[in-house]
Amino acid sequence: MKYKSEIQESLLNWYGAVKRDLPWRKTQDPYKIWISEVMLQQTLVETVKGYYKRFLETFPTVQDLAESEDELLMKMWEGLGYYSRARNLKRAARMIVEEHDGIMPNNLSQIRKLPGIGPYTAGAVLSIAYGKAVPAVDGNVIRVYSRLFKIEGAVDTTPIKKVIDEIACAYVDQSDPSSYNQSLMELGATICIPKNPRCLACPVTEYCKAYAEGIQKELPKKSPKKPKKEVDLIAALIKKDDEFLILKRPPEGLLPDLWSFPSIEIENGGVSLEREIDLCLEKFSEELGQEVVFKEKLGTATHIFTHIKWSIKVLEFEWFSGMLPDFPEMKWILESDIESYAFPTAYKKAIKAGGLTQS
Repeated sequence: MKYKSEIQESLLNWYGAVKRDLPWRKTQDPYKIWISEVMLQQTLVETVKGYYKRFLETFPTVQDLAESEDELLMKMWEGLGYYSRARNLKRAARMIVEEHDGIMPNNLSQIRKLPGIGPYTAGAVLSIAYGKAVPAVDGNVIRVYSRLFKIEGAVDTTPIKKVIDEIACAYVDQSDPSSYNQSLMELGATICIPKNPRCLACPVTEYCKAYAEGIQKELPKKSPKKPKKEVDLIAALIKKDDEFLILKRPPEGLLPDLWSFPSIEIENGGVSLEREIDLCLEKFSEELGQEVVFKEKLGTATHIFTHIKWSIKVLEFEWFSGMLPDFPEMKWILESDIESYAFPTAYKKAIKAGGLTQS
């Protein structure tokens, strides 16, 4: 492993000099580090800062998280997306309290048994909180290593993942794994960025094989993406005087246990507005027991998930008759009450498109 010590030293010196002042870097509390790492998955640092502060103010200890009310937990996570992360946090917190006396496990085999903790999160918590020489390989680290060692295969395939994991295990610094792992993440986030990497500011440019051959912008390579499934979502604002109807989505499937408007998904589109209205009237009558009258189309929005694109159309209906079932998953609320309920980002867009207060 030629230049291993030089690469490690260069990264550690660079990180010590330029690392960003981030709130989760001011603690070695494994609970706080765990929360930050889970939040940072699929989410920008600037977005996470506010969520991290509010979340820890609401759930300052793992015990508080384990005992949290689901509705409050979802509200604290509202807007971060990938809501299974929040549910797994609570499940893992319960296991930590019940099986580990409220202390995050400090070895790889035990921490990996916690729900939602994969190799990256385990490595990040163990190295940063406990100083364990365990690699933490996220997208930033994959990009750095793929360029540094000119790995030209698709990084989302099993053989290439194995190659990168082997490099990561071999190169993790034994004396300061916390700073070393974070230096790689920092480098990928600020210098070795996906497009137009800032190679002249990179502390390890002289060791980078991709840079030497001028192919750094071509790496990392990934397998071709499958096209996203396109779905028309009809979101209905059913109004009764000053109130409108919301319901909680089922505990399985997309956006589970979050609040939404009565909705219909239509794959492949191509349905006329008249047919969409008829489908809504049928669904609301048969499934919700509500007789409604169409009023007007309020607006449109778009939301993109990992594999699905929703084209959202917000339609207003006026309540005519009907009784709600005797369970809390459906209710009439005032516009001023919206902030009390956890809506996913897609429905926040529908709320905005419908002219309601939440943005």
